[in-house]
Amino acid sequence: MTAPLTFPCNVRDLGGLPLVGGGTVHPGLLYRSDDPGRGDRVSGDRLTSEFGIRHVIDLRHADELERAGTLGTFVVREDVVHHPVPLTLYDALGDEGLPTDAAGMGRLYSRSVAASTAAYVDALRIIADADAPVLVHCSHGKDRTGIVIALVLTAIGAEPAAIVEDFGRTNDNLPTMHRIAKEVGVSIGLSRIHGVMLEAPPAAMSGFLDVMARKHGSPLAPLRAAGLSEETVKRLRAKLG
Repeated sequence: MTAPLTFPCNVRDLGGLPLVGGGTVHPGLLYRSDDPGRGDRVSGDRLTSEFGIRHVIDLRHADELERAGTLGTFVVREDVVHHPVPLTLYDALGDEGLPTDAAGMGRLYSRSVAASTAAYVDALRIIADADAPVLVHCSHGKDRTGIVIALVLTAIGAEPAAIVEDFGRTNDNLPTMHRIAKEVGVSIGLSRIHGVMLEAPPAAMSGFLDVMARKHGSPLAPLRAAGLSEETVKRLRAKLG
């Protein structure tokens, strides 16, 4: 299910993605998006009334919140619990700097997990423990959100190809997101990124999964070492799978 292409532009339900061995991700429980705080009250009402969202995991860091100037009309609602889990990819740039191709994006994502493992564990715990549908977002709903969603989907046994395909769906929404941002004069934090980082190439996600498997045996291995418990994984599987 995809919301109309107004802010937030990049909303989708992860339900219906295929699981290894059969079955699909349960619908209506986990959503991803760009920043929902850019929307108006009507957008917020739809996200809560139609999608039933009651928990929002906000991956934006302090600088982004300062630039935005507000948490927006959606995440300050009394019927929505706001969970700040600040992440920034800039902490993971290392000697490579900003990626110039999809393979570099995949490596950046893997370094982000290494640099901020505890935050990724927190995000998975919040999703596992939530008593209502959850929305995960950053500014664009692409990189940090994509990593969190990939880790959740891996934990519940989603088909790797489906994880990659879902990541690439953001490409369908990016032109509209950029156009609307320009029309309404909203900054979406593009000043520091360029080239391939303005896209969502599926090869970036497949590269991330490959790097994590090659280095650690599984994308979840670093999270388990940092405190992701088997009970949390079981709750995720019971809820979403």
